[in-house]
Amino acid sequence: MALAVSRHIPVRPDWLATRSEAAIDPDLPIIDAHHHLWHRPDSRYLADDMGADIASGHRVVATVFMEAHAMYREGGDPLERPLGEIEFAASVGEAALRRRDEAGGAGPALCAGIVGTLDLSAGDRVAPLLERAVALGRGRFRGLRCSSVHHPDPTAHGSMLDVGPELLASPAFRAGFARLAPLGLTFDAWMYHTQLADGAALADAFPGPPSS
Repeated sequence: MALAVSRHIPVRPDWLATRSEAAIDPDLPIIDAHHHLWHRPDSRYLADDMGADIASGHRVVATVFMEAHAMYREGGDPLERPLGEIEFAASVGEAALRRRDEAGGAGPALCAGIVGTLDLSAGDRVAPLLERAVALGRGRFRGLRCSSVHHPDPTAHGSMLDVGPELLASPAFRAGFARLAPLGLTFDAWMYHTQLADGAALADAFPGPPSS
């Protein structure tokens, strides 16, 4: 699965400082079900940045880390490199848990759940990688998000990524996809609305019970 990264979106603290509002229900427990962490040459957003954001008035009790094509392992088998992101997120979660223990249970459980990524188009070769992801997640790994974003008109792109057409229909991808449910792992699809039929066709091809 070839991914073309066209640009990164830097964090703009100066802009964010001009946009703020009071929490409507500050006592309502919230799980942030989708956030990223990254450190790139042109921008960063790590646990301290996340902590500052969720300490702005809402009661965020836990978060779910979503893959961001960041913190990959360097060198080695390209199929294994995304495991570095899962390992990193798990270390952030364990550090947050230690801080909670030291604070008597106060503070959010960062990365309580982890959704990583692996190249499912590797087919059956992804099976041992999924088992390693489960181990590296140390009880936090929940599944994969795989980008299939593609549009033939480049001016219609709303993502930093562009994946070739018909990824979800390829036999190799579906062979890898079939490895998720036996391990109780979820699948997050990332696509344009013009590709929803592709997602529906994938779901129809695997009509068994959901994996979570």
